[in-house]
Amino acid sequence: LRTLHHELCVSQAMRGRYRMLERHGEKAAELAGEGMKRWVPPLVAMLEELPGREAEKWCHLMRFKREDTQAILQCLGRVPETIRALRTEMPPPSLIAGVLVPLAGEALAYLYVLGGPGIRDVVELYVNKWKYMETEIDGNDLAGLGLAPSRIYAEILGAVRDARLDGEVESREEELEMARRLVKKAKKG
Repeated sequence: LRTLHHELCVSQAMRGRYRMLERHGEKAAELAGEGMKRWVPPLVAMLEELPGREAEKWCHLMRFKREDTQAILQCLGRVPETIRALRTEMPPPSLIAGVLVPLAGEALAYLYVLGGPGIRDVVELYVNKWKYMETEIDGNDLAGLGLAPSRIYAEILGAVRDARLDGEVESREEELEMARRLVKKAKKG
């Protein structure tokens, strides 16, 4: 390992991460999807031993593609933050989706591997139930409510999707009613 970086050495923590990858890596890759680069999580398990920004410097030295470097850095930075955030009480699905949507597939897989049983359950729920949940209304419906096209569309549709995820609205009619209230509020404000 010292050939790769002078500060790398095998530690008990690294061994533990590799055991977790052996145990949960296949399922994690399946959940992350076809585009996931399977070499990233094992590399990250090793790079976690580096202090501070050394991993980022090392990625640049190795001339990784920008997207690969970003996935590695998400695994090193965002995954531990996400684990801490999700280890508290079970947040609502909309909050979980908001935290997990920005993660690269590699980071989602690494989160699944390292997060423990509760977080693995959350990741599975997210991928299998919430990730692809859509609203039944769209921008055409907002235009039909008299709202001119603008970035407020994304905010309203996002709020409706969050309500759908959290079970606050369950039908197209309930979505439209919520959208009406939000459009009315947007026109006033």
